[in-house]
Amino acid sequence: MLVRLHDTCSSSLRNAGGDYRTADLKVNLRPTVVTEFREAFGGGASMTFTMIRRGLAERFWWNDLDPHLVNFWTMVRDRADDLVGRLHAIRGEHGLGSEDLFKLAESMVGSDDAIEAAAGFWVRNRLDYGGTNGKSGYNPSYVREGRGVKKHFIDNILGFSELLQGVKITNLDYRDVLAEPGDGVLNYADPPFEDVGPTMYPFGEEDLEELSALVRNCSHDCLVKVNDSPANRLRFADMKPILRTYHSSMGEHSEKAELLAANYDAPLYSVYARQIGEPLFDLEAPANDNIRELPKSVPVGEDTQKLFLDPKRGKRNPEWYTPDWILDHLYAANGDQPFDIDPCSPIKGPQAPVWANRHYTVEDDGLTQPWQGRMFINPPFNDLKPWLKKAAESTWCGEFPNAPTRDAARCKAPACESIVGLIPARQHNRYWQHYVAYHAKVWFFHGKVKFRKGRIGDLQTAKTAFPEGLALVIWGNHRPFTDYFNSALPGMLHVADRSHPTIPDIPIKHHWSKITTRPSVVTPVEWLIEADEFRRIGVKRKATKPAMKEAA
Repeated sequence: MLVRLHDTCSSSLRNAGGDYRTADLKVNLRPTVVTEFREAFGGGASMTFTMIRRGLAERFWWNDLDPHLVNFWTMVRDRADDLVGRLHAIRGEHGLGSEDLFKLAESMVGSDDAIEAAAGFWVRNRLDYGGTNGKSGYNPSYVREGRGVKKHFIDNILGFSELLQGVKITNLDYRDVLAEPGDGVLNYADPPFEDVGPTMYPFGEEDLEELSALVRNCSHDCLVKVNDSPANRLRFADMKPILRTYHSSMGEHSEKAELLAANYDAPLYSVYARQIGEPLFDLEAPANDNIRELPKSVPVGEDTQKLFLDPKRGKRNPEWYTPDWILDHLYAANGDQPFDIDPCSPIKGPQAPVWANRHYTVEDDGLTQPWQGRMFINPPFNDLKPWLKKAAESTWCGEFPNAPTRDAARCKAPACESIVGLIPARQHNRYWQHYVAYHAKVWFFHGKVKFRKGRIGDLQTAKTAFPEGLALVIWGNHRPFTDYFNSALPGMLHVADRSHPTIPDIPIKHHWSKITTRPSVVTPVEWLIEADEFRRIGVKRKATKPAMKEAA
């Protein structure tokens, strides 16, 4: 079964504290380079999962002193199908939950059977007040409000299991984790809060004096979260503390406060500190905070605006064509062969801007046509979502985890081998998170790119560059293109790999690595006619330019 985790779902466990809500902000405080991420007081693992999903490290180590918690995450990583099956059986017998089920779950936690113990731990976590500690009692409101032991909560475990593959899980003292040698290590330490008391945590209070001394003298970068108190402000005063207030849903439902502190410097630490809470250290304002405001009479960006407007109608014009130098590299990476399909072409035939065996135009509506083989897309930048969705769907299938859509999960095999897209690098948009971030290889261009414009057959490079950064996004089998980019001489191709370290290789791992020859593409008769036109004017793209002028 394939499960796509929602963007806001940061853990399979409810946990005391706010990491499951704020982990996406807190990871921005990381140093510039993180090779290994360690979570010494693991808990619900929200920070670990966020680092994994955003591809911010190469190795991950999750640790906790609670053996029941360690057993749960180990079963999620190693025996997720068995755990999910057991939980569905419990739900089938008990529904969303009850006090009797809560008591049963408490008894199951101590079982010698690892799956039984993990299932009991999860059910107790869903039904109690306090989260992972098991010290706060049954909360009937979860069942009344329709939360409790819900089917999709259980199924989400499969999604987290996929993320945990390759993660080191241990049951050690936090001191051992902080002290372990390594390169590029970031330790995240979130110890039990000092003001909560020993009844909430099975292993009592941590010695915060010792923790602050260990972090201060640690050879690794460390990010620490502790409760706010005068004593803690003094302990961590030299570690750029950030005060964050939040509403606690535990106990009295009161306002709480916590401190974040770091023993390292990061270029944007102060910027993200202000987004998270109130910095309790002297801030250096970024250089762009005091940019001189230009008078309205100055025509800022006038040339750029003209470049991307249709001069006849004054509307945005998406008809701008990929630069030849980019296409030449892509043809070379494709073995000096044309792409199978260009579904975003202004015309068909040898005069088309992109060398392909088949072109779809606006009249054809490339989104409704069959996609297959190796494709290139330069979709309209004012309507990217449907194109990126189809690209992700067309290179995915049911044997791959984390399918981008339900339709993709139902496919028996990928419709396309590779789809190369040239699009703006808009990582802040939801369509990027849904269809690019975890489903494609991404290469960012250095600097800005000038597109081509003019009449087909006589395209000229625009004088003004596109105002946004651009990315080459490669869905499916990215190996031919990645190998070419990695082997390109310095200065020959100005792109940089910025992909998630593991997710984009899912199609390779599950499908394309098992295929030794490129699959043949079904070629209708009309495709052959169009391809013959290209062969008539020269197979290699460099030979097409003079021939195209003759044809014109």
